[in-house]
Amino acid sequence: VWLSGGVAPSTGEMLGSTRSTLAAPASATTGQYIALKGLTFQHAANFAQDAAVRTGTGWLMEDCVVQQVNAGGVSVQGANAVLLRVMGQDNGQLGIGGKLSEDSLLIDCVSEGNNTKGFSPAWEAGSGKFTDTDGAYIQNFTAQDNNGFGLWFDYLNTNYVVEGGTFTGNHYGPASWEGVGIMLEISNGPGRVQNAYIHDNSGSGLMVGESQDITIQNNTFVNNDLELRDLTRPPSHIYDIAILDNVFENTRISTSQGTWTAASAAVKQIAINGNTYEDAAGSSLLWWGNLGSMNTLTAIQTELGFELTGTLGHVLT
Repeated sequence: VWLSGGVAPSTGEMLGSTRSTLAAPASATTGQYIALKGLTFQHAANFAQDAAVRTGTGWLMEDCVVQQVNAGGVSVQGANAVLLRVMGQDNGQLGIGGKLSEDSLLIDCVSEGNNTKGFSPAWEAGSGKFTDTDGAYIQNFTAQDNNGFGLWFDYLNTNYVVEGGTFTGNHYGPASWEGVGIMLEISNGPGRVQNAYIHDNSGSGLMVGESQDITIQNNTFVNNDLELRDLTRPPSHIYDIAILDNVFENTRISTSQGTWTAASAAVKQIAINGNTYEDAAGSSLLWWGNLGSMNTLTAIQTELGFELTGTLGHVLT
């Protein structure tokens, strides 16, 4: 055993673990409809992309904490799983992620301070990553101060809703996507993000990347862009995106990689309307590809036909 600074092992406390799984169904067809309530799971010796706690069909986790495990905390698997007031904190790679299917629910859950081992977010690291979900409903989720992204829907997610919640302080390296608050990527939709408070992440507050049929409505963005990205990743591309009735303080809507011309709004079926922007002199409200920065609603309306009912005003956050 070699401790930091070469100190003698006898002078400090050491914790050792060999168990990689702390709770999981024995197989996909057994161990169904299990309830875990008021339990703390910690110090699993699991490997990357392997969660210490894995739910099964019909599982309920209520008022549980999964913390200080070597890699992932909770992976939601199986149909109709419910997590209620579950916390994933200070884990080596991820807090709460998995595959939400057939109306699985996450209510009032918290994922905080994860990726203590410094895994790359390009792989998966931070608060939580969900793939291939169908019918997921995430309400009042808090993703904060994670070393990586806040909430990532990556690959073939459909019929998902993020309702309410706070996404703040997620951070990583110099690339903006590494500390995104919410990322929606290469997913079919429909997807909806509404009534959330998204602020002060090191990357964009919310990024839509190569995804379709998404509504972003009634959210509050502070010090964080809402980013649209459309890389060449056939068959995935941005299409049918509605950004409606949000509040932006020190924030703009911006396009990044991909082709963004004046015609792109119609081609990609993007609607931006009814949003309120902080009325700060000279501030950028929207950045659109080769058209560059637009600092007035008149410019946005004239150039792109967006924000016909958008407003400027003092935003109280």
